[in-house]
Amino acid sequence: GEAAARAWFNRNGAASVVAAQTPAQYVQTLRQLLPEAMRGLRAMADDADLDPRLYGDLVNSLLLYPFDAVKQCCFYLPYALEAQGDPAAALVTQRAWDGVDEGLANLRVVARQAREEQADVEVVFLALDALEDAIAAEIASVSPEALPP
Repeated sequence: GEAAARAWFNRNGAASVVAAQTPAQYVQTLRQLLPEAMRGLRAMADDADLDPRLYGDLVNSLLLYPFDAVKQCCFYLPYALEAQGDPAAALVTQRAWDGVDEGLANLRVVARQAREEQADVEVVFLALDALEDAIAAEIASVSPEALPP
């Protein structure tokens, strides 16, 4: 329930994380930037298939715009929901963020393996697909009631 969700956020650093935007603003930004960010990552994977050293650029691009903005929105979205006064919804979205975070970690691992020619581009594309699916799941985890028109 709500009390358990609020307790989870209190135990896990909610006091030190301040969301600067509303949930609706984060979701809007995600919807705007995600297609461009994923196209860019896929294009890098295509290029790296010809020159495996470029997989390092793909990993670095996770820290740069536009993907970094996507990642930041995903991270702050649960805290924005919690600040809006819906800790139960925030906890659902926090669990979806965990999937995004795992997808990011997996992509970094497989891209580095591909750079060392220990994995092929198909594995990288599967990791990209899984990451995009995880981000879509986080967006979908936000109830329509939390997103005013």
